[in-house]
Parts: sequence; structure tokens; C-alpha cells
Amino acid sequence: MNRPQFLAINTLALALSALMLAHFFVARSAGRLSGEMTANQSKFNEARLAQSRLNEARQLETILDQLAKRIAHGSETDPRLRTILSKHGMQVTLEINGEKKQYP
Repeated sequence: MNRPQFLAINTLALALSALMLAHFFVARSAGRLSGEMTANQSKFNEARLAQSRLNEARQLETILDQLAKRIAHGSETDPRLRTILSKHGMQVTLEINGEKKQYP
């Protein structure tokens, strides 16, 4: 093996070693970024789930308010319905024939 071939092989070996080191650091960086992305995705999914539950609660609030008003209206004829309102600590104000009436 003459000198030019020796230098060529050593240069190629040095270049391949540099590429291997670069690959190692890029792979390590990619693994770290993948972990961060997974953590961020998990936080995003939790936030989306919380927003979904909040929207469901808002819908239920309207339904429960209407239900409480119907129970209060029915408590005029059935005192057990008034007991249900007081048992659950619900305060309902209805306007009947132009006057406001408070139900416990």
C-alpha cells in the first residue's frame, strides 16, 4: 500500500467516524425530543378531556335548572317535591301569575 492509498483510507475512516458520532448525537437528540413530544401530547389530551367535561357540565347545568323549576312548580300540589328541593339545598324562584315565589 503506497502513501496516497494510506491517506485515502485514513481520511475515509476519519470521515466515517465523524458520521458515526454525528449519528449518535442526532439519535440521542431525537429520542429526547420524542419524549418531550409525548409529554406535551399527554398534556394536550388532558386539557381536551377537561374541556369536554366542562362542556358536558354546562349542558347538565341547564337541564338541572329546568328540572328544579319543574319540581318547584309541582311542589304546589305535592309537598314531597318540596322536600326533595330542601333535601338537596336547591333554591328556586318562579314567577307565577306575575308574582315571584321562592321555593326552598
